[in-house]
Amino acid sequence: MSRIDDIVGQCRDQVEDASLNACRQWKGRRAGNKVLGYFPVYFPVEIAHAAGMLPIGIFGGGNRVVLKRADTHMYSFMCSICKSTLEQGLSGRFDFLDVFIGTPICDAARHMPGLMERNVPGLLTDILYLPANLRTGLAVPYLQREFGRLRVLVETEVGHAVGDEQIRDSIRTYNQSRRLVRRLYEMRRASPWLVSAVECYVLVRAGMLMPVEEHLPLLREFIALASEREARPLDKIRVVFEGGFCEQPPIDFLRAIEEACYVVDDDLAVGARLFSGDVPEDGDPILNLAASYCNGSTYSSVQHDMRRLKSDGLMAKYRSSNAEAIVLSPAKFCEPGLDDQVHHLKRAEKEGVSCLQMEFQERMKDFDNVRTQTETFAEAILFYSQEQRPDPVAAPVAEITTTEAAR
Repeated sequence: MSRIDDIVGQCRDQVEDASLNACRQWKGRRAGNKVLGYFPVYFPVEIAHAAGMLPIGIFGGGNRVVLKRADTHMYSFMCSICKSTLEQGLSGRFDFLDVFIGTPICDAARHMPGLMERNVPGLLTDILYLPANLRTGLAVPYLQREFGRLRVLVETEVGHAVGDEQIRDSIRTYNQSRRLVRRLYEMRRASPWLVSAVECYVLVRAGMLMPVEEHLPLLREFIALASEREARPLDKIRVVFEGGFCEQPPIDFLRAIEEACYVVDDDLAVGARLFSGDVPEDGDPILNLAASYCNGSTYSSVQHDMRRLKSDGLMAKYRSSNAEAIVLSPAKFCEPGLDDQVHHLKRAEKEGVSCLQMEFQERMKDFDNVRTQTETFAEAILFYSQEQRPDPVAAPVAEITTTEAAR
């Protein structure tokens, strides 16, 4: 096994470990270590990091957790990530967590902190209320106060104050991570045969489960090794994957798509790269974090900002990555994702962009249908003009849309 395979394997193992054993081991390294888990999509991890805590993203148990008790607490039509997250709590997999922070990004997620508080003994829970209206001038001051409230919560949990300079140091560290992740995505857009979507995803997602100081060397080493790979491009279409902003698809789901396509951009684990640039490192760090969220973040299905339409953001991503099609794949029962899918489809139809629709669930285990749909979709686009493929930026391609409902 090459070193690059070793890095990817290490990250994948951590991502697919529903018991989060690496995080549990980190807590046991030293007395007083504390772990804060946050539910998608976003949390100001710098505040927890500055306090000496390990902030980790809680993304459910994937297809590695069997639902035995969570179904008795939730409706059958709720999304898979909420059920498997609660199952992790009910089965004792979160007994090492000290704090759980949720965000009311949808009706299902709104109830997660309460469910966790009732069913996981000793777990401190809270809700981060992100501003719904980002256009108003009150959004930044409001979020500054909300982040300040979380700062007090963290200080109370760890038993000491968290100074501004400590938070600024954490912002500098996470800015390094943001720059490396942006570099990783740039490589993937330019040369997807050097960095696959699966590799990119597990690297970014693993960074939400380990100390940032340990993740940075892995990112640097992978980027250096990947840039020297000896690989040639294959005759695959280039697609953008849209729909994984909260619940995450199984890794083998992405792999099945990649067998026929180059996935050159996506919204997977978008909370780890929500900001389009660095957070300012001087001045009031809480204000800088709040302003970066309100004015410097990319579009997302959990944000509503008429200054930047989500369909505009998707089309900009499509063009900047020189893609030829879009794979719209929201999670089953995901209201924000399914609502946005309607707008994305209308915009794509208006601009003549080919779209493939496929719902997913994190608990999926059979991917033959995904593979068949993607291959058929890709072959149709390739057949459109084998000798002279259209410029995906300047000219549209034939629209082909398939849905689970149609099947």
